[in-house]
Amino acid sequence: MKYRNGAFYITRFDEGEFTLRSKKSTFKDGDIVEFKIYNENGLDEEPLLVKEFTTEEGSDSIKIVLYSADTNFVEPSNETQTFWYEIVLNGVETIAGFDENKAKYFYVYPRGIDKK
Repeated sequence: MKYRNGAFYITRFDEGEFTLRSKKSTFKDGDIVEFKIYNENGLDEEPLLVKEFTTEEGSDSIKIVLYSADTNFVEPSNETQTFWYEIVLNGVETIAGFDENKAKYFYVYPRGIDKK
């Protein structure tokens, strides 16, 4: 999995992780960070994937991990598929997601495609 210019790139069924750093302050013990993936233009729909992570007191970062099964929601295709993502703190504060710069993208390559 790669992260570049606010977008994620992953091959279907690959695993990956990234570290999310808080820009505002440190996390509190027990803060909940949710990583959500939606269909493109589907923020008003149920997310296709929700991964929940719990933070530790005083930490300024949290590791977000995706396992191969986490991309199961992606239908088999010979084309790169485009989704939107958002990262939410404690169910109320969007850390990353749709904003003045528009959507945040999560691209899924078919298996066997080179991700250059």
